[in-house]
Amino acid sequence: MKKLFAITVLMAWAMSAIAQQFDFSAVCESGQTLYYRITDEEEHTVTLTHPVTEDSPGFTGNYYEGFIKPQGEIILSSVVVYNNTYYSVTAIDDKAFWDCQNLVGDLTIPDGIESIGFFAFWGCRFLSLSIPNSVIDIAPNAFVFEESLEYIAVNEANPIYYSENNTIIRREDKTLVLGCMNTTIPNDIVIIGSYAFAKSGNGGELIIPNSVKTIEEYAFMECRFSGTLTLSESLETIGRNAFENSSFLGSLTLPNSLIEIGIGAFRYCRNLTGTLSLPSSISTINSSAFSESGFTGSLIIPNAVTYIGGGAFSGTNFSELVLGNSVDTIDAGAFENCFHLTGALSLPNSVTYIGQWAFCNTSYDIIISPNEIPPTLRFNVFYGYDPTTPVHIPFGCTEIYQNASGWNYFTNFIEDFISLSGSEWYYEILNDDGSITYQHLECVGDTLIDRAGKRPKIIVRSNTHYDRDIINEVTHEYILEEDGKVYWWNNTLQEFTTLYDYNAEIGDEWEIKVGTESITVHVDSIGIFEYGGETKKVLHISDAGNIFNGDIVVGYGHMTSFFPEKLMSRNANFIVDGLRCYWVGDALLYHNGDEDCDAIYSEIHHVDENGTNGFVVYPNPATGVLFVRLPQCDSPTATETEYHITNLMGQTLLQGKITAEIQQINIEKLSAGMYFISVGEQTVKFVVK
Repeated sequence: MKKLFAITVLMAWAMSAIAQQFDFSAVCESGQTLYYRITDEEEHTVTLTHPVTEDSPGFTGNYYEGFIKPQGEIILSSVVVYNNTYYSVTAIDDKAFWDCQNLVGDLTIPDGIESIGFFAFWGCRFLSLSIPNSVIDIAPNAFVFEESLEYIAVNEANPIYYSENNTIIRREDKTLVLGCMNTTIPNDIVIIGSYAFAKSGNGGELIIPNSVKTIEEYAFMECRFSGTLTLSESLETIGRNAFENSSFLGSLTLPNSLIEIGIGAFRYCRNLTGTLSLPSSISTINSSAFSESGFTGSLIIPNAVTYIGGGAFSGTNFSELVLGNSVDTIDAGAFENCFHLTGALSLPNSVTYIGQWAFCNTSYDIIISPNEIPPTLRFNVFYGYDPTTPVHIPFGCTEIYQNASGWNYFTNFIEDFISLSGSEWYYEILNDDGSITYQHLECVGDTLIDRAGKRPKIIVRSNTHYDRDIINEVTHEYILEEDGKVYWWNNTLQEFTTLYDYNAEIGDEWEIKVGTESITVHVDSIGIFEYGGETKKVLHISDAGNIFNGDIVVGYGHMTSFFPEKLMSRNANFIVDGLRCYWVGDALLYHNGDEDCDAIYSEIHHVDENGTNGFVVYPNPATGVLFVRLPQCDSPTATETEYHITNLMGQTLLQGKITAEIQQINIEKLSAGMYFISVGEQTVKFVVK
């Protein structure tokens, strides 16, 4: 008996220790006990609240712990009596009915309520919702129902909100505050608010109208759509976790207007099993933005992206990764558990930092790092990789990689001259009339020529004679990098010959074959070439016919002419006479003289970089489909606008008419390589993967 008494006393003490949120309770018309907090004794106003505060000892997140949660159909009152005094209910508190999953039926907010707090009805299962004209403040996540809401109405006299197509819309800024499974989003909505459709239940496809510019955080969290997702073409911001754990189907194209993708925006969207097209307007991909989603195929990171957040694509099913040439940081776990990523991992020259576990459990056979300064690697970036995995690095950089933290895990470093496609050289041409034009070389991809299992690179070589506006010679050359040497394909003899031997010492010689002729170059001396704070090895070479005399700088090539032009262009009325500019991607690595290299590029090609000349193409690189977006001032009229797609030889491969501000062009028939698209007098370069 004494033991039972002690237990009873302890239980009473525990109950008294619970910090109460309310001043009194009262039974409402439908029979549930509700709790109220007095907000003004003189005005006799109260807020409808929950019984337990968060600072209660041992609080577990249950705001009704020790109390009976309201359940069933409920009728809320605008007036409640306490101690023979009538109190007006003017607000519904934050989390007032938190996790009251057994509240069902119709919810009518009584007239007199002015504000409804955060998570006020989180987890309830009401079928309909009616808002009176007195409500002037609804918290973004006040109504998050569990896959039940079918009907929404707002009193027409409400000065702040109105209802259309089963929504609550804020008049002032056209924000859709709340929708449901039966909502069709009106065409004039600008913002879809936080939690607007969270847990909204089953539906078909979802079309976000083109008026929408912002989708706020958690807007479509845990929605059960059975169809596709079409986003607004004016969309600028997708908030954090906006579509987390939603079940849209198929592919996803993000509009080129998009500026920000929030943390976890498409996390756990496992039914999105098609392709993902990222816009060229994005510069940051935030943490977990697409983690554990079901996308497949190629993932192309646009050139504008500088930061890829932690876990951004972890656990996805992409089979190919193409990193844009501006990526600086790849944060922790960015591609962790992407088991289907195989082949070669090509890191752009811009990468300086890779976080821990970033490529853990990927399946690459080759790693290519073109940066002469090894990117910083944190703990276990390549966890699970064989130490003998080939790591391709710039020529002469083995020692610095072997001594770099993280990179010293690998034992098979292979030094290359040109590690990636996208290198460009500009040499000056001196014509016999004294005019100066330019020779352009660009490494654009692999060839089909096979040498002992290696795939050489294609170098596109073009000259301008007298008139820089006319490219009157275009050829394809082929080079192969191997063990500190650069080999050059002799098409006449159907064999490779050594073009550069970076391993050569003073007194060494090698033969270069041009057609059926050849020259023997001799290394006279070896020196140091310093530029932009970097030091490189330079070979001073000569030959008997004074054909290829000059300097070969490791990493740049011959400083007078990349190939032995005097032998290739014997009796020509021009001389190639000096390297002016050298790029890798968008990075200018060498510039000789006063004339701006970008000016040379534009002058030769009349081509601006994407977006600077009036129209934009995306994605770039592209596969299958290319989109062309014209500025509004150039939008097609009744006369329509023509486009032409040409190859490096200037041949027109595709042409047609642009009939919309954003035109879709099928490029499935184009093979991998570089192309130009012209609209009117403007031209943009793009790449097909």
